[in-house]
Formats: sequence, structure tokens, C-alpha cells
Amino acid sequence: MTFSPEWLAAFFAGVSLLGAVFGYFGSRSVAYRAFRLEWTREVLNWGGKAVDSLSVAHTFAKHGFEIGEVGERKRKSILADISSLADRGRFFFENKPHGRFGIEKPTAYRGIRPDLLTYLIRAYQALENLPSGMKSENISEQIFEQKRQFVSELQRIVDTRWLSKRANYKVQKATL
Repeated sequence: MTFSPEWLAAFFAGVSLLGAVFGYFGSRSVAYRAFRLEWTREVLNWGGKAVDSLSVAHTFAKHGFEIGEVGERKRKSILADISSLADRGRFFFENKPHGRFGIEKPTAYRGIRPDLLTYLIRAYQALENLPSGMKSENISEQIFEQKRQFVSELQRIVDTRWLSKRANYKVQKATL
């Protein structure tokens, strides 16, 4: 069996085109996975800082703080950290549009805030309500619960099962 040069040229052109198509879609898949990994890394870095601030707020409310200017300055610093982290979270998680809800606000604040950011805001509000120089088991527990909800929601969003699978991590059996 003999093949004409035109037929061979067409065959190899088709093979090249098929290779280009597979290469294009393969590189898009690699680029997507690389983007997702980088996004996850950035979100976890932000989330880690948020957990740190929530832990400080919880401890601050549980054990009280120095009465006076020093204590108030520390509380305001913690409040500023939580507020900043909530706003920085908007870089990753946008509000869901909800009709005209919040239309008078700047674009990043229109609509319904994601639960993840709501947990930060609730912790902020709880610490803001802590009486000056006092400790409060109730407020401490409110902040602790917001931290637990935040961690659970963040874990769901970044899909730690996906990360564990990629890292080949196996859950160890608990021993009691």
C-alpha cells in the first residue's frame, strides 16, 4: 500500500492539530489547578490571621483587661484588626446581589455579606459591647462560637479534603 505525499501531509497536519487541541486543554487544566492552589494559599493565609485575631479577642473578653487608656487602646487595636480582616476578606468573597439591598452603599458592600465575613463582624460587635475593663464569659463565648463557625466555613470553602488528597494526607485513627 502506498500513500500519496498529499495524504501523508494531511494526516500529519491532523495529528498536529489534535496534539495542539489536547495541549491547549491540558495547559488550561494545569493553569486552573495552579490558580486554585495559589488562591487557596492566599485565603488560608488571610484566614489564619483572622483566627489569630479572633483568638486574641476571645482571650481578651474571657480574662478582662486593664482598666484605663492602655486597656482601651488594646481593645481598639483588636477591633481594628478584625475590621480590617473582614474588609480584606472582601477581596476573596464578594457579597451576593440581592435586588436593591444596599444599593446606596459602595459596590463591595452591596447585597448580602457571605457567612464567613459575618462571623468576623459578629465577633467584632461582641467585643465592641464588652464593658470597659471588664471580663465577660457571655461575650467570650459569643466570640469563641463565631471563631468556630468561621473555621468550619473556611474549611468548607477551601475544601480541605481536596488539599489533603493532593498532599497525600491520610487521616489518622483517633486513639482514646
